[in-house]
Amino acid sequence: DGTITVAFDEPGFTFTLSEYSIEWYRGTHTTVPAGGTANDDFIADDATAAGTNSGNANAGTAIIPAGGDVTQLEGLETGTYTVFITKDGVASPNEGCDAFATF
Repeated sequence: DGTITVAFDEPGFTFTLSEYSIEWYRGTHTTVPAGGTANDDFIADDATAAGTNSGNANAGTAIIPAGGDVTQLEGLETGTYTVFITKDGVASPNEGCDAFATF
């Protein structure tokens, strides 16, 4: 059982986590998989309840931890995991900017 925690910020600006969408997927991805949250590899996002995952075919045992911190996944099985982060729902600076990382 492993855990991943991602940290990110926006230097020079007030950082507010609610201004970002975060999506976790099982496997190595360089773009959001076709089907997005309906894709078999989708695990969780900022709408996923604490202590749960999507229930999709490849989500496995990975969950958003108690407390609902979407910057973390716990209960990880062996394998790779990809997180996509997008700034959305706000005006500039950096609206629509995104990043991803695979672990």
